[in-house]
Amino acid sequence: MTDSRFDNLLALDTSTQRLVIAVAFGGDRTVKSDNRVEKTHGQIIIKKIDELLESAELATGDLDGLVVCVGPGSFTGLRIGLAAFKGIAVSHGLPMIGIDLFELAAHKLSWETSTVHLLVPSRRGEYYCGMIDNGEVIGDQTRVVTEDNLPEQIGHRRVYGVGFDPSNVIQGLSARQEGGEFRYDGADLIVLGREKLLTGQKAELAALEPMYLQKSIAETNFERRNQK
Repeated sequence: MTDSRFDNLLALDTSTQRLVIAVAFGGDRTVKSDNRVEKTHGQIIIKKIDELLESAELATGDLDGLVVCVGPGSFTGLRIGLAAFKGIAVSHGLPMIGIDLFELAAHKLSWETSTVHLLVPSRRGEYYCGMIDNGEVIGDQTRVVTEDNLPEQIGHRRVYGVGFDPSNVIQGLSARQEGGEFRYDGADLIVLGREKLLTGQKAELAALEPMYLQKSIAETNFERRNQK
């Protein structure tokens, strides 16, 4: 018998310049959107959520839970997305689960038989770099690396990039190392989020924050000003 406790789910990712949203409903149906955001996610996020819910013929109160990507990525985008979803969760009493890009990649790349790297663009010339082995994220290997240090960090392992193909960035990759662009959409967030919710996992809203591997530019500038 199929467990229908979390048939109706809303998923959101604002970690990049894409606004990724998906609504699962009826147990086996999903509608989704993926739009490039020119300025800020906050200008269109609620409108896009309402449009998808309407296409699924659902009201916010019909949802069983929320799935949100916590990054790493855009500090501003992630905070906007989390704020919007926390508001929905509180007003409707919905459970919410956070998923980071590294565990999403581990889930989708579980077929890889060897250790691979995932790169997420950070500041200019820098990347968030995570290591995945047999469908699991090696937590203590997640770090920020510069473009110059990428070849040393990756070694002979295959490498994937979020939103880009690493072979266009890293010089001298062999065919064995070229994993290509890591592609995902809101439906992938739904699948992993539902698995977690069905096992009883849910986020404490007050503690749920974006995945930060380094300080934002604003935080760095603030500290510099106060050190003078």
